[in-house]
Amino acid sequence: MPYTHQFSDDDGQSKKFRIERYPTKCAVCGETGQPDFITAVGSSRLPNGPIYTAFRCPITECRGLYVGFYQTRSTSGGISNTTFNTVKAFQFIQTLEFPPNIKQASPTACEIYQQAQIAEANGLHQIIGPAYRKSLEFLIKDFLITYKFSSDPDKQDQVRRKIPGQRHF
Repeated sequence: MPYTHQFSDDDGQSKKFRIERYPTKCAVCGETGQPDFITAVGSSRLPNGPIYTAFRCPITECRGLYVGFYQTRSTSGGISNTTFNTVKAFQFIQTLEFPPNIKQASPTACEIYQQAQIAEANGLHQIIGPAYRKSLEFLIKDFLITYKFSSDPDKQDQVRRKIPGQRHF
């Protein structure tokens, strides 16, 4: 049974689109059920561009939000006809809270580490290794500047000039 909804385009204009089917399985809990349609956005500048829809799980214990991706295949009578592509649930996690001395010495390392945690929770396994490594490199560099060479400005400058990934300080 097709469903007709409206989406907001790049200019904030409402456009109609038709969905052939809703996702049958919640991307958060994995249970089957008819999700609640929340809203949709798309681009009128891209012919046959994607339309992103927000759904809410009907399962009381879950009620998770997830995104459905639909591809526009044609437009007829001002209504975009779409084909279901996939769904994705973005995992929001509690990231590691660093002790104040680490946050103060290397706020960049802390931020990169937390972003790597979020990437890992969302299944972005190809980028988490380099992200964790970059976090560690910043932590080491900042530690050397802040603690080891705190009274040696020349050594601090040497460390600052090193590009992350170079082996020797």
